Amino acid sequence: MAKKFSDIPPRNPAAWTKLGNKVIGMIKKWTIEEGRDVFGKKFPKYSTKYRKAKIAGKFKRQTSRSGKPNFVLTGDTMGDLKVLKATKDSVIIGWTSWGHVIERFADVNLGSKRRAVTTKEKPVAKHIADFIVKDYLKQMDINIRQIPPRTVIKIGK
Repeated sequence: MAKKFSDIPPRNPAAWTKLGNKVIGMIKKWTIEEGRDVFGKKFPKYSTKYRKAKIAGKFKRQTSRSGKPNFVLTGDTMGDLKVLKATKDSVIIGWTSWGHVIERFADVNLGSKRRAVTTKEKPVAKHIADFIVKDYLKQMDINIRQIPPRTVIKIGK
């Protein structure tokens, strides 16, 4: 129970991990199901040749046959998005093995071929950032209500 303002917002690593997993689910839904990048733009269309090959299942280890651009072929990259670390103050999510692929597709030099799932400037889409803030403020509100209503301030020794 919070007893002083310095306890706000106390979150244990498990609560941060839970939030991190919710955010991962939202990123995957936004990227895979909606086919959108971190800026809210739809991913560029596949070339006709690639689209036909993907729909026909012509690639090794292929898990998706969607002709809609969704950043999934084998599932390795988006399946690699995990909670990397959770502390009492924060959670870090990221790619354990495939981060280099995410960075490559976020490169502004790709122009119209860019597929930015995340960038240093904009780690998550706006609606996901809004969700994180809302969740954090909700936890703060719960914790503030646990502080005793009477606060004693002592001046001096």
